[in-house]
Amino acid sequence: MPKTNKPSAEERFRLAISLEDLDRIDPIQRANLLHRRLDLQEPIRLSRHSAEVIVLFRCSLKDAGYICDIIRSEDRKNGDSITRIYLQCDGGPRKRTGDNQVLIVQLNGVSSLNPILFQEPITLIPIARSKFKFGSE
Repeated sequence: MPKTNKPSAEERFRLAISLEDLDRIDPIQRANLLHRRLDLQEPIRLSRHSAEVIVLFRCSLKDAGYICDIIRSEDRKNGDSITRIYLQCDGGPRKRTGDNQVLIVQLNGVSSLNPILFQEPITLIPIARSKFKFGSE
């Protein structure tokens, strides 16, 4: 069987958080969770037509997922609006994750990236065409 070099989730996905929403996070919690984990030197405007600015996580994808889930959990507990998180796949457009989506889930007792959000690419394998034979043809 040929060896395939499938890109890892770390190579395929990038997480970003709304810069505006960071102001709502408790300063102590923000310092503990986000210090040196965001690329604050290069904020990104979400689109030409939007005033929203986001910043990319520069830590591992799994760590970023944990951080986002903790922040959103605090939002829910405090009755605040949910922090906006954006996911980019394979260099495509950044898409906002749903307010109720979690990024880290337990699968077989192990914390993993949510497979619904971080799906593996589907590889289509061509099937050789041959003439079908029925009975004694």
